Amino acid sequence: MSVAAELATRWAGRAGTIAFVLVALALGRVVGDQVPSPIDSYARPHEVVASQGRPVQLRAATITVDGVTVSRSFQTSSSLYESPGIFVLADVTFTPTLEDSALGHVEIVDRQGRSFTVTRTGGNTCPLTAPGLPTRCSVVLELPPDALPGATLRLGTDGTDTAYQDLAVVDLGLDAQDAQLAADAEPLEPREPLLEEGG
Repeated sequence: MSVAAELATRWAGRAGTIAFVLVALALGRVVGDQVPSPIDSYARPHEVVASQGRPVQLRAATITVDGVTVSRSFQTSSSLYESPGIFVLADVTFTPTLEDSALGHVEIVDRQGRSFTVTRTGGNTCPLTAPGLPTRCSVVLELPPDALPGATLRLGTDGTDTAYQDLAVVDLGLDAQDAQLAADAEPLEPREPLLEEGG
C-alpha cells in the first residue's frame, strides 16, 4: 500500500470515529433533555387532593375551601371590577400550623394546563396569620369562560415558587352552564378576613 493510500485509510478511520462520537453526543443530549432529573422530580410540589367543604392538611397549614361562586364582576370596598371573562370567588378557611403564614400561592389550572393567578387588587383577603388561628377569607381569580369546566384551585403558603411545598388541589365543580349563569350574577364580594375563636 502506498503512503498516500495508507494516510487516506487512516484519516477515513479517524473521520468515522469523530462522526460516531458527535452522533453519540447529540443523541445523549436529546435523551438527557427529555428525561427529568432526580432533582426536578424531588422538587415537584406535593399535591393533596380534596373536595369543597373538607379540610386539607398541608405541612404548614390546614385549608378548607368553604364554597365557590362565579360572576362577571366583583366588588371590593373601594372598587368594582368587571370582566369579559369570569371571576371565580372561593371562600377559604385558612389555619397556619407551624409559623406565621399567609395564603401565598393561589392559582386556578384548567384542563389544558393553563394557569391563572390573582391579578386584581383585593383578590386575596387572606392575611398573615399566627399558628392555630383559623381565618375566614376569600380569593378571587379571573379566567376566560372556556377555562371554567373542570378547573382546579391550587392553594399553598409559599408564594409563586411551588418547589418542595404542599399544595391543596380542589376541584371547583364548575361547568359550561356556570359560565353562562355568571353573566347575570350579582357582583362577587370577597369576605373580609375574620379570625375565628378556637383552633
